[in-house]
Amino acid sequence: ESSALSISFIAAVIIFYFGFKKRDIISLGLFALSFLGTYLSLRAFLPKAPPDPQLAPYLVGNLALDINQSGLLFWLLLGSFTYMLSNSERNRNLILFFYLLSAPYIFTVWKDGILWEVRLYIPLFLGSLFLSKLG
Repeated sequence: ESSALSISFIAAVIIFYFGFKKRDIISLGLFALSFLGTYLSLRAFLPKAPPDPQLAPYLVGNLALDINQSGLLFWLLLGSFTYMLSNSERNRNLILFFYLLSAPYIFTVWKDGILWEVRLYIPLFLGSLFLSKLG
């Protein structure tokens, strides 16, 4: 989970500060390829566990639970805290760009995760906290 966010974090910083230079795009592509290679290899070689019937398997069902709504509110509060803590408008835009690049992780957490688990939000919070004071 966190390795995908690491790639999003590095991509946000490189693209936001240096633009779309060929050298930077190639290095980001190598990061992404190493992540995808590892991910696809693990998916191919590890047996797939059967789905847990106790967990809400769909986005709407997951968001309908009160405890998950509390977790979602907590995530929104952490995100707005780092946004308000930012040094400048540039840092706020960088945080939003980081969240945009992290959209696949966020969607997967909302769809399949247990939203009240704080461990799911800590990588996003720490990344955006760092970006709020960058530069």
